[in-house]
Amino acid sequence: MSLLIPVENLFSGSGTAQRLWHKAKNYFHLPDHLDRVFYHIHKAGLEVIHIIHRYQLTEHEALEVEDALIYCFPGITHKNSGYKSDHGVTNTETLIKAITTETFTVLPKDKFILIKTSQEAIENAREKYPDELTYHAVRAAWTMNLERANQYQYVVGSINGIVACCYQNCKWKKAKGSDRILFESEKANQKFYKRFIDKRVPDEYRKKGCAIPYRYIDGSE
Repeated sequence: MSLLIPVENLFSGSGTAQRLWHKAKNYFHLPDHLDRVFYHIHKAGLEVIHIIHRYQLTEHEALEVEDALIYCFPGITHKNSGYKSDHGVTNTETLIKAITTETFTVLPKDKFILIKTSQEAIENAREKYPDELTYHAVRAAWTMNLERANQYQYVVGSINGIVACCYQNCKWKKAKGSDRILFESEKANQKFYKRFIDKRVPDEYRKKGCAIPYRYIDGSE
């Protein structure tokens, strides 16, 4: 389903029973940012437009449609990034690369944190940093356990399922004024770097529907 005001798509999501009408009419139960938008829509004498894109779907089918709508409308309001955020809107070159690129292999000695970032995060980093944008998009700030994160000296960052950066000697610490953590590091040694850079993340580490953008990888387990 989607809820629209006359000029833009405001919210897309899946649901059952009366969720569509509950979202549109009971705006006072919504998060603050949506609450204010809905309030002003109704105050202006306007109505939120209801669109049911598909119905009588299984949960899996509903999540697939929801995911497509989230990526179809830029700036859409939704607390999740999508059911299959690695399978969102892309171009043909990126898609072909993601499908045909050789996957990296995890050896028993390997121990690293795999972090998924995005081109959008890199562009956001541009507003704060003059260079090393991929590094800043990957290094901060995550809801990991600080003690556990510091047990991993390497970080591998990926974009659209392809490894874009590798770091070593990662020192994790609390982000200023936040419960999240970030790391400081240096670029990985050439041996490690060549094993991972521009390689595809194996499917087993890209669990569909998982909203957590990081994963602890330990080859000895």
